[in-house]
Amino acid sequence: MNLMVICTGNTCRSPMGEGILRQLLRERSREDVLVESAGLSAFEGDAPSEHAVEALEEIGIDISGHRSRRPSPAELSAASRIYVMTAAHRRSLELLQPELSDRIRVIGVEDPYGLSLSAYRKCREQLLDFFRGELEELL
Repeated sequence: MNLMVICTGNTCRSPMGEGILRQLLRERSREDVLVESAGLSAFEGDAPSEHAVEALEEIGIDISGHRSRRPSPAELSAASRIYVMTAAHRRSLELLQPELSDRIRVIGVEDPYGLSLSAYRKCREQLLDFFRGELEELL
């Protein structure tokens, strides 16, 4: 199973989602699930936001080594599920690859980019809540 988490720049929400998903899967002993993240408008190689790193460090997840990237059409096609942060992300992916439509799930998390650490903590909690519920359904 391949899971892809998508946002805009791949420096805040999607690397946080990737880190959270990996941790939740480790807790369930599901090392067989591949989790990746990417950004639809990412600049290749950017480090994650400091607040994103800090918000996840607070719960024992290290995403400091993450580097931003864009998803390839092949990666998107190989994904069992694609998690996007907004309906706009969904529409963008459907325009690029309409066949992905039934595999896309919208999380509904606002972009904390440029905001305070508390905004990143809120994002973290929303992602945790979503993925806990999602994994109960998925696995």
